[in-house]
Amino acid sequence: MRSCYESMLGRRPNPPELKHHVDAMMAGASERDVLDAFLRSDEFSVRQCRLKQNAEGKTEIASYFVHIPKTAGMSVKRWIARGAEATGGRLFPGAFMEDLFNFEDARSYSHFAGHFGGFLAPYLRRPIRSATLLRDPVQRVISHHAHGARDPNLPLHAIIKGRSLEHVINDSSARGYLENFQAKFLAALDFGRYLLPHEIHDISWPKNDHDLLHAAEQNLEAIDVIGVLEDVDTFLDRLAVAWKLPRIDDLGVENSGYNRPLRELAPEVADRLREMNAIDYILYDRARSLPGRALARKSS
Repeated sequence: MRSCYESMLGRRPNPPELKHHVDAMMAGASERDVLDAFLRSDEFSVRQCRLKQNAEGKTEIASYFVHIPKTAGMSVKRWIARGAEATGGRLFPGAFMEDLFNFEDARSYSHFAGHFGGFLAPYLRRPIRSATLLRDPVQRVISHHAHGARDPNLPLHAIIKGRSLEHVINDSSARGYLENFQAKFLAALDFGRYLLPHEIHDISWPKNDHDLLHAAEQNLEAIDVIGVLEDVDTFLDRLAVAWKLPRIDDLGVENSGYNRPLRELAPEVADRLREMNAIDYILYDRARSLPGRALARKSS
């Protein structure tokens, strides 16, 4: 909720405002309902008009943070929003492909962060510079499972409600988020081939591991600034240089809840998850070795 206020309204919420939205969600409002309330607010409209006036006449490359779910993307999005506004830019308030069609001025924004797949560049009809974070694959699965289990508004909730990782690890309906999810998401950046709607975790992916790895590696290689969550400060340092943003120290934590520690998993379950995410680990290890080269490439 704080992320919505800071990203969309440019300020921190006061306690009564937070309570209002929490009460609404407790009464059955979805995250999308809350987002729509922000988008319809007069405060949002006035701020967007002001930011748009500041950005008029500027022609620049669009900056796109590719948000892989459960890699601290909401916190990074808030960080980008603050930096973009400080430099006269605007962060697009939506996060999904369909949102691009709900804003008449979508193409006028300078910064984007979300799950747009490979559709953003063709839609904007201008070049983009991109960045992404990867996360230790088993830790990402633990976080994804915890989020899906506690949020009834997520489609994943219906699959795993009340079930532990031990209970779902062999469930074929849950393999989409359990197995090589980051590779699948990266493959989705190949526009027109492997588009990944946020609520669908397993559709038409290459069943051949070699093909999946090849597609994901190609798209990872095309991203300008790459980092890992476990070294997020280095990632932000390099993103600030590449995107010419102020280096804001406070990343903050958004959309985070209790995640079961890895040490609490039975050893055989942890080993099984590592095996299921072998391709993700190849990409993760590669990402840990890429940031320095990515910065050099971006600064050259």
